[in-house]
Amino acid sequence: MSDINLIQKLIENDEVGDILYRGTGARRQVKALQNLLHLLGFDNELIWNRYKADGGYGKATTKAVSIFCNKNGIQNDGETVTKETADKIVERYFILDDLMLFIKIESESKTDSFIYRNSPHPSGIKALQVLLNELGYGEQMKWDTYGADGGYCKYTANAVKAFAKDNGMESDGGKVTSAIAKKIILNMNEF
Repeated sequence: MSDINLIQKLIENDEVGDILYRGTGARRQVKALQNLLHLLGFDNELIWNRYKADGGYGKATTKAVSIFCNKNGIQNDGETVTKETADKIVERYFILDDLMLFIKIESESKTDSFIYRNSPHPSGIKALQVLLNELGYGEQMKWDTYGADGGYCKYTANAVKAFAKDNGMESDGGKVTSAIAKKIILNMNEF
């Protein structure tokens, strides 16, 4: 069973807090948690270079969980993984592919040629839509109606324009500039 599936199974069975806590002997589940936190960028907190995913829920894992929670607006000292924390870890995990695609497009200086209104590149647009929704711009995109449909329409343009304005940049929303893309990536890397 994959790491993400293992954590999802704990959530489904309402066993998260009973199994994932400091000092637990559930090494396989803790390794899954540690691997997911590693993928989400918590290497420093986990002391990843030294311990990797060792299955021990000690000081480093407690710190990683606590900081993850803090960055995601969850009250938790990291001693126990709550259902709310596990749900957020899973949610963040499923955003990684979109974030990585968006980073790739930006790092290859292809933002202007991939992410613009009526673009024929739906995968890049879907990634943008997922990231903007995560950053709180779902209402402007009418997320509940359209989700990540890959179409850069007026609603996606509204979200890009609002994001740019909120971050001190000017944009009519018609395309994502490199500066806007970099700011989206920077804001997403905070989780």
